[in-house]
Amino acid sequence: MVKKSNITIFFYFCLATFIATFIAAVTCETHALSPVEGAEAIERFLQYLQIKSVHPTPDYASTMQFLVRQAERIGLAHSVVEMGAGGKPLVIMEWSHPQFTDRSAKSILLNSHTDVVPVDLESWNYDPFAAHYNTTTGQIFARGSQDMKVCGGMV
Repeated sequence: MVKKSNITIFFYFCLATFIATFIAAVTCETHALSPVEGAEAIERFLQYLQIKSVHPTPDYASTMQFLVRQAERIGLAHSVVEMGAGGKPLVIMEWSHPQFTDRSAKSILLNSHTDVVPVDLESWNYDPFAAHYNTTTGQIFARGSQDMKVCGGMV
């Protein structure tokens, strides 16, 4: 991994997240998921939510491995940059398409973070890292499911 300044890393972090969200939006608009594809997407999201990336000791290595596998699964070019002295990994994904070869054209940037705030277990009906999925209602109960993990999980 290569060390970069915090400003550069933040920029790349924003870029990676934006690309991931853009891909998800384009995919959703142009391709309806089959029931099997939908079930697979939900399963991947649940796996991501089960990673205990909670402060004060987030599991950055596991979230990085998950995102790298996601990039490889859909054929995205990717790299990992070490962020700061703590070695926090920044996963950068790039979506290239023949239609988008003009580098002077406008770009879209997506970003997300992988860490989540601590939990008060007494306030939860379900284990916040079990990623409880109610198949009847479609509800998912997990820390990060409505915050930024939903963006990274769309890849």
